[in-house]
Amino acid sequence: MRIRLVIVYGLLTCVGAYLYALQKSKLVLPDFDTASYIQDKKTLSSPTTHYLLKESGNTILDAFKDIYTSQRTCEEKKNSTPKIIHQIWLGSPVPAKFKRLQQKLKDLHPTWHYKLWTDKDIADFKLLNQAAYDEAKNYGEKSDIARYEILEREGGVYVDMDVESLKPFDFLNDRYDFYVALEPLRANTLTCLSVANAIIGCKAGHPIVKECIEQIKKPQIDTKNAHPILKTVIKTGPVLLTRVCYNHRALLKKTGIILPSECFTPANKIWYSKSTPYRFCIHQWAHTWMK
Repeated sequence: MRIRLVIVYGLLTCVGAYLYALQKSKLVLPDFDTASYIQDKKTLSSPTTHYLLKESGNTILDAFKDIYTSQRTCEEKKNSTPKIIHQIWLGSPVPAKFKRLQQKLKDLHPTWHYKLWTDKDIADFKLLNQAAYDEAKNYGEKSDIARYEILEREGGVYVDMDVESLKPFDFLNDRYDFYVALEPLRANTLTCLSVANAIIGCKAGHPIVKECIEQIKKPQIDTKNAHPILKTVIKTGPVLLTRVCYNHRALLKKTGIILPSECFTPANKIWYSKSTPYRFCIHQWAHTWMK
């Protein structure tokens, strides 16, 4: 009886692996405009646009669309991004609602190495931007600073705690040495035209995370008069990552990708319930660092 169970389990495992490989091979990334909810490009401006670059918002968007179009059908590559998942939780114990999301993420990546970084782990890590980390006024900024350095040193995929995983990241990991997604392109919102930093996948030592670390050390934008929340978004968050990704757009066209928001970050709760074959996860916008 025991031998039969072992055989059945082995067969089920093989079938499961085959079905997943089949599903992965059939996955096709979506059309950029459709999956970015672009309604009217003329309205694509936001409070952060001033802090991004001298180019217009549409120029930035067109550059990111060009990267995506170039890399959308990229074939698998050997060892593009290591199969390591990093999450960060600072301060109080992890709430039950995030533990459920954490477990779902682990269950979808059974062969990956998983690490939850706590205050002690980061203290032992010895950050290059330790001074900026210590001076940060909220956990969001601290987490931003830490995630770039963790990825630069170890590689892998950083995932915010308020992200619900829907399918494994293997498809992206096997093709790109850097992958992120845009924030929803909703007109006149804080992070419109920004690259989200809630999910970042990359190889160790990638030039984009290296430059993020360097720009945190030597800020290139004056945020003295900015709102406290906007300061974080600009100094360490999506605005910083957007500027750096744009600086490295030529590299991304060769080995990376910037996905449309639908893949990681649906625009609102109406879209959360709509299943698509190319949605890897849902960023739920808990905004715990703002509270």
